Amino acid sequence: MVAQLPLSIRMDDDLTLDNFMARAPLSVLMEEIAGLLRGEKNSLYFWGPPSTGKSHLLQALSQHFGSDALYLPLRDIVDIPPDAVLENHESVGFVAIDDVDSAIGTPWEEALFHCFNQRRDLELLQIYAAAGAPATLTSMLPDLRSRLGSLTIYQFPRFDDAEIEALLAFRAARRGIALGPDVLNYLLARAPRSVPAIMALLEELDREGLARGRGITVPLIASLKLVSMDPSE
Repeated sequence: MVAQLPLSIRMDDDLTLDNFMARAPLSVLMEEIAGLLRGEKNSLYFWGPPSTGKSHLLQALSQHFGSDALYLPLRDIVDIPPDAVLENHESVGFVAIDDVDSAIGTPWEEALFHCFNQRRDLELLQIYAAAGAPATLTSMLPDLRSRLGSLTIYQFPRFDDAEIEALLAFRAARRGIALGPDVLNYLLARAPRSVPAIMALLEELDREGLARGRGITVPLIASLKLVSMDPSE
């Protein structure tokens, strides 16, 4: 498990590197990640809208590095004094700060500035994620924004329809769920085209399939009424 301070930080066991679908727009980033796993030390910055994979990859890397990692979802802990959270951060080789833009206007800005400098000087890995690129965070402490802008930066674009289809098939396969072409077509014609909706649907299908001891079929999905019966609705 990831090294954690006594905070209410929940790690999702499903958010692993094996469960991360490497989309074509992220191909260069995935080469970078392969380098990190080989021991190369290049700190990074991810940006993009919600549900594009940023948090998944941060948690996956944190779980990969295990006790040598610290994952901090800043949106959830921004009200906690940063000095207590970041104390001894230099004792771990990998720190992941999610939603770093949540620091704006809080004591976390200055704390992260000092954390960044210390980790940079010690050549320790640090990865940050936010909704926007550093240059767009105009309300952020200028020194912190400048430091973040010095990192290698990658954009996470929204999933297009083809990628959502691929994600459904990929994550179903990772769960050991066999979705035939008829089932995939049925779901994709009716399910909302959003990553959270697709993941929630897959979770429910997995639960219902296990509870009934049967495979996922169109009649089963129709009987459960998990998606619209009419694709035009």
